[in-house]
Amino acid sequence: MRSKKKISLAGANGAGWPIVSTGGAAIRQYLLARVTSSRGKRAAPRAAFGMLHTWLSSHRPTQNPEPIRDILRDVIVETTPLSKGQMLLGKPVTDPHLSSIASIARAEGVDAGTMRDVLLMAGLLDAEDVARRSNRLVIDYTVARDLIDIVKHAVPVSRLPTMLGASHALVELLIEIGQLHLVRGQYTLASKIGKAVNGQSVKPILRFLEESFPLVEKAPEGFAYLSKAAGKSRAEAKFILEVTFLGHLKRGYRVSGAHGFAALVFDPEEIQALAESPPPGLSEASYFLVS
Repeated sequence: MRSKKKISLAGANGAGWPIVSTGGAAIRQYLLARVTSSRGKRAAPRAAFGMLHTWLSSHRPTQNPEPIRDILRDVIVETTPLSKGQMLLGKPVTDPHLSSIASIARAEGVDAGTMRDVLLMAGLLDAEDVARRSNRLVIDYTVARDLIDIVKHAVPVSRLPTMLGASHALVELLIEIGQLHLVRGQYTLASKIGKAVNGQSVKPILRFLEESFPLVEKAPEGFAYLSKAAGKSRAEAKFILEVTFLGHLKRGYRVSGAHGFAALVFDPEEIQALAESPPPGLSEASYFLVS
């Protein structure tokens, strides 16, 4: 038995030496080949690498395994569905290459159903995949990362009036002047998100209003809320919004008890003076007086 073991070890050393002696690239290619079975399916790391995987997973290996462990770890990350934060050969996975929809949704804090719908619109899943409603579907995490960020921060336009204390028409004007940004680009999100904006632009708007408009208990005499201020000054609401965000309006307040734009009161005379002598930086035709 002892002699057979020596022969076996000698045979293993002889077979492995040509690969190891060539360097890290050859070792990596060999390990990649081990992951793919003869039928073209991906083998689980433990099944593909056997005792090597067991040894490198040990908390106290007998020798320093870092060079080969790093190579094996990179191969597994590249070829195997993993979860963000999953422990792999002694280290947490921070940037998985492949992952299931369930794992991504859990790690990113998004709804799995919404993820499937958006991935369908992006061409990363097909209709049959989505119809199965399976969260075990594996996708390329690296390709989907930008899309995931959109999903995480997208806010349906229908929710904005409540969030901003604004009418639907005012929300559309905020989009038009570029204060709110629609989710567009390479992906058309005709999904559960529907028409949406980047929610990261909502808080800065509310913070700007709080910093720019002092809070008062009652509107000063002659001041009016936005719609009435537009009528009295004969200026477009778009113009009032633009001069507000450009910092040209110096007389304005937030009335206690209301929220966002619903709390703002303006001086119609100041608005009219600005409309008659428009400041720089306005969009084309935004300052024309209402006839």
